[in-house]
Amino acid sequence: MDDKMVYKPQINPLRFMWIAHFKDGTSIPEFDPYLFKVNSINEVLKEEDNLIKFGLYPIPSKLAKEINSRGIDNVISIPFFPKYEINLSNHKRLIFFRRNFIHSETYHKCKKCNREFQISKKIKKTEGTQPSYICPYCGAHDIWKCRGKCGKEYQNFDDAPNHMCECGAYLSRINITSGQYGRERRLREHHIGYQDTINGVNIKSILKIDQDGNVELIYS
Repeated sequence: MDDKMVYKPQINPLRFMWIAHFKDGTSIPEFDPYLFKVNSINEVLKEEDNLIKFGLYPIPSKLAKEINSRGIDNVISIPFFPKYEINLSNHKRLIFFRRNFIHSETYHKCKKCNREFQISKKIKKTEGTQPSYICPYCGAHDIWKCRGKCGKEYQNFDDAPNHMCECGAYLSRINITSGQYGRERRLREHHIGYQDTINGVNIKSILKIDQDGNVELIYS
């Protein structure tokens, strides 16, 4: 039914993978490009004393295809995304974590122009005893149609005499904009940085990177 809430979970693919670099020239990638397995960040933390650099990188297209086809994870390759690297010299300690957010939202969808809109004070309604939201893009709204043989349509419920068709049949509401739906929006942030001790005070420097590649530098 169009007037019922239908929740559709959103899939939010991973856009960056991490790679840890060590003093001896070796590295551990989040996704092994040869064995096609996921490496745990705990493997990196076990060797943190030998860690010299840690970075986030766009996932190569070939690797992304293999990861998805094997059901290892849900990832996407965006080659034009930049890489983000943290140098961990002078006993700096790695900070890395991901934050996931789930937002629920409701919306209406116009069946005439197939565009979505959300209810606000700017969205107008038709007048009368059975009002309908008016699509802000094409101006469409619910109409009323005769259930009988004549099939006459009425723009508003009150346009029909005694709320019945002129032929005496009852009316049916044709839902064009009144259907309400629900869905999830999922967002992911990457936090990468380091903690350093200066004059006995712990200082944290962290890059907060959203899923679109936007960056915010945070000091604490």
